[in-house]
Amino acid sequence: MTPKEAVQGIESRLEALEAGYKQTFAAASTIEELDIARVALLGRESPLTEALKSMLNAPPDRRVSLGEQINRIHREIVESYRSRLAELSS
Repeated sequence: MTPKEAVQGIESRLEALEAGYKQTFAAASTIEELDIARVALLGRESPLTEALKSMLNAPPDRRVSLGEQINRIHREIVESYRSRLAELSS
């Protein structure tokens, strides 16, 4: 995999993740379903984790910006999870 392909793969994973995580959490009607969604989005085999692993193949000058983007999306997913958890818990 070339560095350019690595960056394109990371960016496409992140775009897809960003486009869909809110709907995934909104579709969860129980806390158990929400936890399953959380693991799918943040677990060891999640698109976010795969993007982190792929950063090793990205050019060094792109790693910082990609890392910042991954961290921002991670924070947004966690905030969305906590918000939906509060909704389901009440």
